[in-house]
Amino acid sequence: MKRLLLISVFALTGCAQIAALRDEAARNEQTATVYPQNYRAEILSLMRSYLNDPRQVRDAFISEPQVRTFDGVRRYVVCLRYNARKSDGRYAGIKENLVLFRFGRLERLVDPVRPASETREAREAAEVREHCRDMELKPFSELEKLS
Repeated sequence: MKRLLLISVFALTGCAQIAALRDEAARNEQTATVYPQNYRAEILSLMRSYLNDPRQVRDAFISEPQVRTFDGVRRYVVCLRYNARKSDGRYAGIKENLVLFRFGRLERLVDPVRPASETREAREAAEVREHCRDMELKPFSELEKLS
């Protein structure tokens, strides 16, 4: 009888701890989805160092931040579309990236490649296309004016 009582106490304690951990995870997720106030400036700063030649970017468009689930986590995302120069000076063609934000700050840029196999990159490429498909894009002239 004592064993049964002891097992019941441990089981209830474990359930309470699991519920507390779930609540804490939910609070952390809510805090992680803070609106990125300076998203344009942060993206420009990243693109200055990310692009081989940040001068004379063409056809730059950006969406407003929206809360979406990417890779199983809810966060603010921004769709970014542009045509930048390659290192040889020629234009590379239109690229579409997803910029992820966490706690109101830029977390990473998802630059999908389109491989033939079913890899993480292929999954990310499909997610970028899916997220950007229904986001309204507006001209991003600041990116076109980078020097």
